Amino acid sequence: MDPIIPQQPEPQYQAPMDSVVSPQVPDHKYFLNKKFIVTFVILLLLGTGAYAGIWYWQNQQVAQEAVPTFTPRADETADWKTYTNTQYGFEVRDPYPVGSSKIVDNKFEVRFATPPGETRAIITIERSNQTAQQWYESFTKTPDFPVAQHIIISGEPAIRIDTNEWGLSLVGVQHGGYFFLFDGNMIEPLLSTFKFTDSSASFCGGIAGVRCPASYICKLEGTYPDAGGTCVKEGAICAQVITRAKNLTTGEIRDFPTPCDVPSGWQKI
Repeated sequence: MDPIIPQQPEPQYQAPMDSVVSPQVPDHKYFLNKKFIVTFVILLLLGTGAYAGIWYWQNQQVAQEAVPTFTPRADETADWKTYTNTQYGFEVRDPYPVGSSKIVDNKFEVRFATPPGETRAIITIERSNQTAQQWYESFTKTPDFPVAQHIIISGEPAIRIDTNEWGLSLVGVQHGGYFFLFDGNMIEPLLSTFKFTDSSASFCGGIAGVRCPASYICKLEGTYPDAGGTCVKEGAICAQVITRAKNLTTGEIRDFPTPCDVPSGWQKI
């Protein structure tokens, strides 16, 4: 029996490393990858721009909503009638013309009426230094007497009383030595447009020794003790023209050397 001789494995051939060829990617795949990247970048930029645009637009809308626009209202008093009184230094506007103005019991009275002629509001002016509070306290108080309402009229403190029984309103205010009383059932237009216009009409002197505002002097109407007068602008130049005036209380007519010499309570004619 022949001995078994083991067979040696045949050596396998190995190619040199330099001869190994790497697999090549086709050129069209490189082109597709590059195109995909460029497209992705473009889409990213477009998306970012669109988002930024939407964000900016939304912020603008919010800003516009947050800032209210102001629309001026039409002046309801534009066509109202203006009444000016230089003697007592005030101006007021009302939907209707003044009904009448006259002196009653040494008080100057202006009536405002509706077209049918029915008086609905009166302004009464008298020379007095009483304050609005003193005027209110002068009433006889009853348990149901109206409570004082403190208001401001043309910069001056005033008191208003609304009477439910008669449907009337009373407003008292003191200015420049004169006491102004508003009385009627339709005084709202007068209160909303009333204003004092000239300090030169202010009362001065008298027993209380009322002083004039700065840059004004007191022009007394007499030489007797405690005489009263009117505040006039200090250093004011007055034309040397004889001026005729009428006393609103007595009806007397007199000539004065200049317009500045016409005292309070007289009307130039």
